[in-house]
Amino acid sequence: MGTENPPTRMAPSPDHDPRPLRVLVAYGPTHEPIDDVRFIGNRSSGRMGLAIADALAAAGCTVTAAAGPGVPPPSTPATQVRRFRTAADLLALLRSEWPAHDALVMAAAVADYRPRAALEGKMRREAGARTLELESTEDILAGLAPATRPDQYVVGFALERPEDLEASAAAKLERKRADAIVANPLETMDAADVQGAVLLAGAPAQWLRPAGRMPKDAFAAWLVQALLPRMDARRAGARR
Repeated sequence: MGTENPPTRMAPSPDHDPRPLRVLVAYGPTHEPIDDVRFIGNRSSGRMGLAIADALAAAGCTVTAAAGPGVPPPSTPATQVRRFRTAADLLALLRSEWPAHDALVMAAAVADYRPRAALEGKMRREAGARTLELESTEDILAGLAPATRPDQYVVGFALERPEDLEASAAAKLERKRADAIVANPLETMDAADVQGAVLLAGAPAQWLRPAGRMPKDAFAAWLVQALLPRMDARRAGARR
């Protein structure tokens, strides 16, 4: 599938660091175990985050991919791949990798709840109802916030019904202390294309919108072109 806006390298500026930007991209679902066989998860294919990782690599970035269960690795051989299964796994992985990176694209679809206690072995099927006690999983971006440096740039994602999307993105931008939120409607999970937008932190916050609906790899290329200069400026500005 071709892109409408192929990724391009940034033009150098007086404050431009000649080293490639180091970007950490998390994508795919989490699987929260019920027992040794079953889990709570979601339908995330990871295609959006995968396309972003490939677009960043094509733009000259050094990319580390944190890939969830069942999703493929990026197509660029130089991209380092780290695997996670649960929300707790992902948080631990990101805490380990984050200090060595300039930016984070948090496209992973983290389950909101997990069983309070996973059972050993396989739960037997029995007649009648069963009760499963759940607890909230970790808030990944909030968990990383205390360790985020002034020179690092954080991109989160919001997935909601179209009528709730803008309000949800604005709330996440503030609550998670992100620099940008990529807002996608619910149907993104099942589609090869997307009509997304980006909300940038600021006073006031600013919306960036591509020209209509487009394939996910084209949207990823547009997103990379929109955010790379801002990531680079954050890295340069923090050194002054």
